[in-house]
Amino acid sequence: AWTIRIDDSTPITGTGGSMPPMVSVPIENASGGIIPLPPPPLREIIKPPNVEDLYDWYTDVRGTPDADPSWAVLWPTAMGLAAHLSSHPGLIAGKKVVELGCGLGLCGVACSALGASSVVLTDREPYAMQCALSTADANGLLDDSDNRLIASLMDWNDGEAEILRATGGTADVVLASDVLYDLDGVKGFAFACLCITGQRRGSGGSDGDHEDRYERRVILISDPKIERVRGARAAFLETLREFGADARIEITDLPQISCRDEEYVTMDGKDHANRMAEETVLIKCTF
Repeated sequence: AWTIRIDDSTPITGTGGSMPPMVSVPIENASGGIIPLPPPPLREIIKPPNVEDLYDWYTDVRGTPDADPSWAVLWPTAMGLAAHLSSHPGLIAGKKVVELGCGLGLCGVACSALGASSVVLTDREPYAMQCALSTADANGLLDDSDNRLIASLMDWNDGEAEILRATGGTADVVLASDVLYDLDGVKGFAFACLCITGQRRGSGGSDGDHEDRYERRVILISDPKIERVRGARAAFLETLREFGADARIEITDLPQISCRDEEYVTMDGKDHANRMAEETVLIKCTF
């Protein structure tokens, strides 16, 4: 598996008050795995030090105590999906990819490194996307003359026209990790996935070569094996059917991730080592 070297994080200076405090976290291959993974596509991830520091920044600097700092966490679902994509680059090589609710943008940025033709990172939190773009820049993936990787503010509960405006039209692959945590939001998330993959019946949003690319449209969602909210996964799949999507569904285990900091405790009381040991699965919907 991969190791997230939280204990070797390096503070990033010069951000001032306009951006949250940030650190650079190295990533490496862990030793001793039964099946060796290819090298991580990224050398480092740029992120806030922890949710506590991010929450303090929201409260003391931005004056927004109701802000959600959970995007500062490197969730095992995101790490597992990124590792899976690294082992199966054919899933995204040469394809247009959209990541929904990207947070730190690990999976989408990894796709850019793995050869996706274009990547659109979307989230409703602009500071998270700025961190994601900082990660892309730190890994040499940003080029002023090339827009292969961009970030776009979007809420998946927006209407179809706004969703497709934010994503630049339909895409071959939609990625998301740890997003099935709210039964009320599942339907909007599923609708956004269908709009972006051009699968919604009666949708005018699909591009001209939709029929030629029909079999290549894929939704990849990483989720805790034990659901955050019971029934959310089933509700997502049922919503796909309600909107008329005919998808082949596969659910498989993802590789586990390790973390070299056994004492660091997060805002919800879970240390990183235990959090990264959480079992995760991949939900693959192929159209």
